[in-house]
Amino acid sequence: MNDNRIIIKGKHSCGVFYGIQTLLQLLPVEIYNRERQANVLWKIPGVEIIDQPSFQWRSMMLDVSRYFFAEDYVLRFIDMMAMYK
Repeated sequence: MNDNRIIIKGKHSCGVFYGIQTLLQLLPVEIYNRERQANVLWKIPGVEIIDQPSFQWRSMMLDVSRYFFAEDYVLRFIDMMAMYK
């Protein structure tokens, strides 16, 4: 393993997408702030991760028939679904 590179492999484009989500989870939580944080080291540890889903489908539920959600909330919810794979 070479510590100076990142390799993400997937059989399909969605596998690469979820591999990128895993890579983002290795970074400090400060990457999700709207403003750049001072004195935060953006360093990814040297790891090898082999991952695959336990089930064919991944899902979460958002009950839009009984509750109203603003468009911004729904878009953020979709982003969070992707982040948590």
